[in-house]
Amino acid sequence: MFYVLSKILGLFVNPGFFWIVALLLASLLITSATHMRRSYSCFEKVGLNCDTFCTDFQSGARQWNIEALFVPQTNVLFKWNAFIHELVGLLIYKVMRYI
Repeated sequence: MFYVLSKILGLFVNPGFFWIVALLLASLLITSATHMRRSYSCFEKVGLNCDTFCTDFQSGARQWNIEALFVPQTNVLFKWNAFIHELVGLLIYKVMRYI
């Protein structure tokens, strides 16, 4: 890659220098999967191009039995609470023009 860059610029580019510049320009966004969309949108808004790494996934293995599909579970209410929290957060960020 540095060879191509040196040909384009018409000068010799030190490979070590190229990697230092690449590391400074690259960024990695590590955050919870529940609010990755909001965080990534903030990074895009300020012009930072980043890779993402989601953590803290709230989903589990699917259960295909009658009880899991049709009987209400209390832990689902907490997941809806987190979902609504992120929707409201996304709406507020758009209103405040953070994203």
